[in-house]
Amino acid sequence: MNKTINLFLILGLISIILSLNFVSSQTCSGIVHSCSKHEDNQAACVSANCIYTANNGKCQGTNHLACNTYSTKSACQTHKCTWNQNPICGNGVLESGEACDGGSQICTTSNGYSGTQTCSITCSWNICTSSESCGDNLCNGLETFSNCPSDCSDTNSSSGIGTSGLGQTNTTSGTQVSTTPIIGGDGGVQSVIGIFPRYPLSGDKINYGKWTIKTEIYFAGEKTNSASIKAKSDLFEEDIILKHNQEDSEGMYSSEANIKSNINPGQHRITIISNLGGQYNEAQILVNLAYDLNVNFNLTDKHTKGKSMFLTGTVKSAENEALDNNLIKIKGKKQDILIFETKTTTDKEGKFLAVYPVKFSDPEGDWDIEVEAISEDGRVGFNKGVTHIQISSGTNYYSVNFLTPISEGNFKRGEIIPISIEVKDSEYLIEGANVSISTPSEETIFLKEVQPGIYSGEYKVKQIEPMGKRYLKALAENKQNQVIKVGGTSLPIEITSTEIKFKLDSLDEVIFTNSKLKISTNLEYTDGSPVRGAQVNAILSNGKILSLIEKKDGVYGNEYLIESESQGSLNVEIRATDSSDNKGIYSKSLIVKQRSKIGNYLAITKYYLLKYWWATMIMILSLIIIYKPFVDRKMSKINLKKSIELQKKIKELQIETEKRYYKKGEINKKEFNEIMLGFEQNMTKAREKQKEYQQRLNKNK
Repeated sequence: MNKTINLFLILGLISIILSLNFVSSQTCSGIVHSCSKHEDNQAACVSANCIYTANNGKCQGTNHLACNTYSTKSACQTHKCTWNQNPICGNGVLESGEACDGGSQICTTSNGYSGTQTCSITCSWNICTSSESCGDNLCNGLETFSNCPSDCSDTNSSSGIGTSGLGQTNTTSGTQVSTTPIIGGDGGVQSVIGIFPRYPLSGDKINYGKWTIKTEIYFAGEKTNSASIKAKSDLFEEDIILKHNQEDSEGMYSSEANIKSNINPGQHRITIISNLGGQYNEAQILVNLAYDLNVNFNLTDKHTKGKSMFLTGTVKSAENEALDNNLIKIKGKKQDILIFETKTTTDKEGKFLAVYPVKFSDPEGDWDIEVEAISEDGRVGFNKGVTHIQISSGTNYYSVNFLTPISEGNFKRGEIIPISIEVKDSEYLIEGANVSISTPSEETIFLKEVQPGIYSGEYKVKQIEPMGKRYLKALAENKQNQVIKVGGTSLPIEITSTEIKFKLDSLDEVIFTNSKLKISTNLEYTDGSPVRGAQVNAILSNGKILSLIEKKDGVYGNEYLIESESQGSLNVEIRATDSSDNKGIYSKSLIVKQRSKIGNYLAITKYYLLKYWWATMIMILSLIIIYKPFVDRKMSKINLKKSIELQKKIKELQIETEKRYYKKGEINKKEFNEIMLGFEQNMTKAREKQKEYQQRLNKNK
């Protein structure tokens, strides 16, 4: 009996020593703050157990307790004190100097297998262990046919064609299909098309972010640049089209791949599909996706509405080096519905701090807190935790309820949503409260009291409002006996894209070859507002894609020369997508008629003259400048000759007039003088012209 008592005494003593160690290693220090320090900050005032007066921003009440009276980190930091903490291995909190403090993480073994590693009793990571191995009937990790023939097939071939036990070839409707297994870098070998992945290979470790996928293609034993290649995987948002680019070597295809941020790490399959000349083949690659940054953060299990949530953490590289200036994205979600999103950066020690004031209008219950880190060189890390949001016990809040809209209702951008909210205290409706809603884009809309305790308004969903499931947050405040009383609630809704409407200014139903197809359209949202900055393409059934340019707000247009080969029916499909992913499609069928040869010639001439009018004007001006001296000399010679001939003619007329007066007496003296005066005047002008034209000729010699 005495031994049992002694054992309990020893255990109790050990517990006391351990608890003293914990207390002594974690202290709260700082100066005492007064309630007046929190003026104009309602959340801080309420969290400090002071009374906040809304009309003047005053914060009144009993001063804070001394900092050393707070025994928890959250209470210490809430009251503007400094939390001093030495690392304690085993307390479940990651502190400075610790690689981990409990838990496990995903890792990759030296053989390339996906595994896990646990945290040791010294707060360092244990060795990475994996259930994968050679002999598990999966070609994974760094396994190849040479080092693990039981799991991996022999896919070696020098040309990319032939048969090597890769599967049978089936022919269906004239298209040859080959079943190809998971391969490394030696190619999916089959009778016509050979697929040779170059990066990544099976077993490769890939990281989040952007990287380049490459593969080499053979057709009938020769490298080809004409195949249609795409890569499919749950890693990508959509299928990736691989192209043979100018800088690629013969037969090589490449494209930039971007890993989805919400995809889980581990083993993933990439399928490369090739089509050419009615032939089809595919190759599959197994890769290991891993985060290349380690993100750890501290998160309190519970938080109270009206108080702040503090998140502190660190970001380190795979080599356990602290990284500064990392972008930290923090999201709070409830059942995958976004509540808040904030950003911060790490300091030189790789540490970060983020604060989110939990609002009375935020939803209660369990929140998922997701932390993503992105380094300056594009490396990515991710971690998440859970916290419970609750109302403060013993505090009486208003009951706030949405009457309209309904929970999880579906609304389009641009739609007007009627809002109606009821505010109660116990069973009594509250009149004269200040009631507002916060939209997903954080716009505040104040509601009007339409009847006792019922508040209404309208929420017009913006065209740039984030899509998906979001919360409408309602907040009610009222002043009673110099005390502000509050209440809040949240309503989940789903926002979808709005349709972009087309108003075509010109698109003739009948058009002739070698003439311009003019497309001009006004793009509007359903509320009539113009669509600015959209990407608009006209896709023609002859394979041409015409990009429409924005001429002014919401007006897009371009033109295309219809070639003579396009005779017959021509389908035009116009697709528009704005920066917020709102979309619209318009399609129309046109009739293209053939012109005569002369008509084609005239139409082409007119088209190019109008299209390149500036070039035509430059050509005309150039011709004028070049040939003007020649033209001037030619005209001067002609005019000089005419002026000499005119003088001769005048001289002949003068002689004839003298005969009529002196010999024949047909005219009197007065008439004679008048006629001769006219001849002299014309002769003078003709001589002046002769002199002028002669000078021009002398000048242009």
